[in-house]
Order: sequence, then structure tokens, then C-alpha cells
Amino acid sequence: TRGRDTWESLRGVDVILDDRGLSRILLVSDGFHLLRSERMARDLGFEAYSSAAPDSPIRPNTGREFGFVVREAVALAAHVVGRLA
Repeated sequence: TRGRDTWESLRGVDVILDDRGLSRILLVSDGFHLLRSERMARDLGFEAYSSAAPDSPIRPNTGREFGFVVREAVALAAHVVGRLA
């Protein structure tokens, strides 16, 4: 499926797998992104498992990883708050 963001992509997967009676998925993504991806998948009713891709463009000790961690933390909080609203 194609989506502009993680939530939209997972919603597309949900439609496809629901038609087939499937709910177990494996998410493969950057390690920084997996917590939020897995939470979103579970919020859609998936039995979600995850695996970090070994070829992340985010390299340790480059000074960039902090920004990615902050971005994911904010995005996760926004998702949780949005789901509660």
C-alpha cells in the first residue's frame, strides 16, 4: 500500500488483511521508528511484531540521532493524544 505517513500506510494494510481474515504482522523499519509503528498497528487491532532494519540511515554518534528520537517521541505522543480525543 501507499501512504503519506505511517498511520495511513497501516490503515491501507488493515483493509487488505481484514479482507483476508489476517491480523498478525511484522513491521520492519528503522529502530527509532518501531515503537510508534508498533503502537499504531496495535491500535488498529493487529498482533504486531517488529524488527529493526540493519541498514538505518541514522548513524550513531553523528549528532543526528537525538533529533530523530525527539521527533519520534513527539509523534508518538501526538498519536496517543489523538487516539484519546
